[in-house]
Order: sequence, then C-alpha cells, then structure tokens
Amino acid sequence: MSSATTLSKVHQRRTSRIPLPFHHFWTHEHGLTAFLIFLIVVIFCVPVVGVRPWERLLFGFIFSLTLLSGAFVTSGNRKLTAAIGILVTANLALHWAAVYRPELMYPIAEAALGLCCMAAFVGVTMTQVFRRGRVDGQRIIGAIAAYLLVAWTWAFAYRLVSEISPGAIVFDPSKGFVGGTMAHYIYFSFATLTSSGFGDAYPHHPAVRTLAMAEALVGQLYPAILIGRLVGLVPPVSAPRTP
Repeated sequence: MSSATTLSKVHQRRTSRIPLPFHHFWTHEHGLTAFLIFLIVVIFCVPVVGVRPWERLLFGFIFSLTLLSGAFVTSGNRKLTAAIGILVTANLALHWAAVYRPELMYPIAEAALGLCCMAAFVGVTMTQVFRRGRVDGQRIIGAIAAYLLVAWTWAFAYRLVSEISPGAIVFDPSKGFVGGTMAHYIYFSFATLTSSGFGDAYPHHPAVRTLAMAEALVGQLYPAILIGRLVGLVPPVSAPRTP
C-alpha cells in the first residue's frame, strides 16, 4: 500500500468526526460519567413528577440534558452523529412543544422518537463496551449506562404500544401509582428487567407480553455475557519461570 493511500485514509478518519464543544471532556471517561449521572437522576425524578408546571419543567430540563449528553458521548463519525442529532432534536422539540402547548402533544410520535433515541444510544454504547481493548473505568461505566438505557428503551416501547392500544399494561390503582404515565412505564420496565415484579402491574396486550419476555431475557443474559466478555479481555497472567 502506497504512502499516499495511507495518508488519505488517515485524513478520512480524522475528517469523519465532528468537533464537539469540550471535545476532550465528552470523549473521555468524564463525559460518560456525566451521562450516567444524568441517567440515574432522571430515573429517580420520573416517579415523583406530578402535574404541577414547575415539576414538569424540572423534569424536562433534566431529560433534555440527558439526551444532549447522550448525543455528545455516543457521537462517532459524521453520519452517526447527524442521525443521533436529528433524533435528539426532534424528540426535544416534541417534548417542549407539549410542555408549553398541550394541544401540540403527539404522544405516539414522542414515544416512537424516544424509542429510536434510546435504541441508538444502546447500540453505540454496547459497541464501545464489547469492543476489543483493555478493561478500564470507562468500559465499566459504559456497561452500567447501557444496562439503564436498555430499561429506558423498553419503557418507551411499552409507552408506544400503550398509546396505540390503551390498556396494554394494567396498573393496579389500589397501589397508589402517582406521577405521569412515563413513570409507570419506567417502573414496569425496571421491574421486568430485574425480574422483581411486585404484582401491581401486568402486561395485557400480546405485544407487551412479547416485549416483557424479551426484556426479562435481556436482563438475565446481559450480566452473564458482560462478565464473560470482560473476563475474556483481561490478559492472562504468565506463570513465573522456574530457575
């Protein structure tokens, strides 16, 4: 291979990436840690969000930061960055339009875009977690973020099915569910993923039953596959030579 061809390929790899604000921060462990923190915060904020305007605004702000940080962290080549950027922008536009103008609420479109965003985040994060290389803190943080993103992805899938077919998931009203509907789907998704259902919600629609079975399988298999992969990446320790 000629040197000109090699330099051309190197140039293509360099120009295929889009420079980001604070590029070093978002492309290293700090950015992934920030993304994980936002994920954890928004998960704990969802169940307590009520109907009061300031609560919806606070949740919308944190959710927006989560999507934006995810877009920065998972950015790669130009096409991937553009696709994730379009999904995030459209999702945020729909969300904030519904916050300020309830008549502009399109729950099916918002659920579908949220599903696509989270699925894209999961795909990119999983690729980074299971790639070849040494096991470091960034890989562990990415594995945790991917696990939480899986629950978010299924939550949006449950919401999408429920918006299309109301009553797809039955929640027991006597258990005192509070908050918006997204809180219910997040709760049901994490309960299914971790196999810790409490009997206060169950799938009624066949599509939700299929999704729930698939999520339960992922919840059981992901830790086993992840541990096996990480162990396989650790270089073997050579035995000391005997004199």
